[in-house]
Amino acid sequence: MFKFLNKGISEPIVISIIALIVVLVGGGILSYQHWWSPKDEVKDEAADWQTYRNEEYGFEFKIAPIFQEKGYRVVIEDKKALSEEYPGQTIDELAIITFETKPIAPHYASVNEEKYQGMFFIFIYPKNYCSGEGREFCDEVRIGEALFRNYLIENESYFLYYNRGGSSGGDMWDAMGWNKDEIKQDFNQMLSTFKFIQ
Repeated sequence: MFKFLNKGISEPIVISIIALIVVLVGGGILSYQHWWSPKDEVKDEAADWQTYRNEEYGFEFKIAPIFQEKGYRVVIEDKKALSEEYPGQTIDELAIITFETKPIAPHYASVNEEKYQGMFFIFIYPKNYCSGEGREFCDEVRIGEALFRNYLIENESYFLYYNRGGSSGGDMWDAMGWNKDEIKQDFNQMLSTFKFIQ
C-alpha cells in the first residue's frame, strides 16, 4: 500500500498516524470557528424601543414602535380601588395593569380610531399567594392550563400573568386590527422583554 512499509513501518501505524493528523487538523478548525472566528452579532430589534418601567412593582418592558405611533396608555388599578369597586369580595391580586392602545387598521368601519382600548391586562399577585391558598392556581398558570391566563414572570416578591383584551381576546383583537400577523409578532416580542428591575 505504501512504499515505505518495506522500511519497517507497519500499515496499522501509518493509518493511525494519518487518522491522528486528520483529527488534530479537524479539531483545530472547529476550535478556531468556535472560539476565535468573528461571530455574527444577533441584533436585538427591541433594543431601541421605548421602555415602560413600573417602580412600585419593580418590572419593565419595551413598547413596540407601532403602539408608540398610534398612542398607548398604561392604566394601573390597585387593590384598594378594586376592593372599593367590589365590596365584600376577596381581592387576591395587588393590582391590574392595563395596556391600552388605539385601533390599528380596524376591521369594522364603526370602530372609533381615536378611542383607547385594553389590548392586554397584567395581573400582579404577591408571591406568597402562590405558596399558600393560590398554589394550585399559580401552578395552572405556569403550565398553561388556566383558561385565558398566560404566565408572564415572577420573582421572590411577585407573580405576574396576563390576558388579552376581551374574554379571549379574539373578537376585540379582530375588531381593533390587532390580530394581524405583524401586530401579533410585535406584541409577542413586547412580552419577551418583560423583566424585573435589578
